[in-house]
Amino acid sequence: MIAAVSSDGESWLALTQCNTNEDVMQMFLSRLASVLTQQFGVKWREQVVIVMDGASYHRSAETRKCISHLHM
Repeated sequence: MIAAVSSDGESWLALTQCNTNEDVMQMFLSRLASVLTQQFGVKWREQVVIVMDGASYHRSAETRKCISHLHM
């Protein structure tokens, strides 16, 4: 499970039947960005901080490219 939780208590979850890797993480981040844009408009990027632990798939070059592409 991958979870995102806001300081207001809203949550966004992804359940998978596989181990999380950089591909799964990038899909979650892409979908999360889309949902946040639909709910809050493009200004969410000015108000949201994404915090991840040091998992290797969080630090990978591909995930960093994804984060940069999504303007997170």
